[in-house]
Amino acid sequence: MKPGTVAAIFLYGIALYNNLVNLRNRVKNGFSQIDVQLTRRHDLIPNLVEAVKGYIAHTRETLKEVIEARNAAVSGLQNATADPADPEAIKQLGAAEGALRWIESASARSPVAQRCTVRREELKRKIDTW
Repeated sequence: MKPGTVAAIFLYGIALYNNLVNLRNRVKNGFSQIDVQLTRRHDLIPNLVEAVKGYIAHTRETLKEVIEARNAAVSGLQNATADPADPEAIKQLGAAEGALRWIESASARSPVAQRCTVRREELKRKIDTW
């Protein structure tokens, strides 16, 4: 065998080995990236749970207030229907309707609702960036 042929085979072997090492490193890097992404998602689960708990508590409180205001409105409407000349019944009906409007506007401005919205958007952005 000629020395040039031996050198070419030797260089080909080195290039093949380097290519295999490069492919092995790419596979390891790919699995490492998958592990990092799964860890990040796993770390977001407690944040999501807290956001949902806060939103559920806010929804529960708002629902309770809405039910109470609705019952007051129905009671005021029944009293106003029974005696339209009674100013107290009309006043009660107006107060109940005002309470319903206040609950509607307050629930949108509530810090809990705003935090839930902000946290939901943050989590959505983080998930979308993966």
